[in-house]
Amino acid sequence: MKRILVMAGLVITGASLFLGQSKIGEAASSGNAEQAVRQLHSELAQAQLKNDVVALDRIWAEDHTFTNPLGVVQTKAERLSEMKSGDRKLESFSIAEVQVRVYGNTAVVTSHATLKGQRQGHDISGQFRGIDVYVNKRGRWQVVAAQATRIAQP
Repeated sequence: MKRILVMAGLVITGASLFLGQSKIGEAASSGNAEQAVRQLHSELAQAQLKNDVVALDRIWAEDHTFTNPLGVVQTKAERLSEMKSGDRKLESFSIAEVQVRVYGNTAVVTSHATLKGQRQGHDISGQFRGIDVYVNKRGRWQVVAAQATRIAQP
């Protein structure tokens, strides 16, 4: 009887240790994903500032869509074409208040952006709230959807 109780105790202890390690592994993995997405989001901001279409082509997924503050939806191809043509030029672009939430192979990034620039000769400067949705496809994070909303100034 004592042997059975000892064995049951060992099994329960081993199982709880195993499950505890699994939870620790999940938290570490989630933290790594968060850091990876946070870094990529920073690269995205720099690529937009520099009109780096090579980096943007890598960061934006093929099915990427962007809804601009005017409610116009643009595809990846349309955005890259606009940047290549010089129709969109940024003098400054910074992001703050970046929050990353990871849900398995999907991450949602919210941020506050301040930019100064022009699009098709029109001033687009201002402050914006942004949301970007990243998906990990074949081990690589990419933006599949993004939206920016202008923050009204008093």
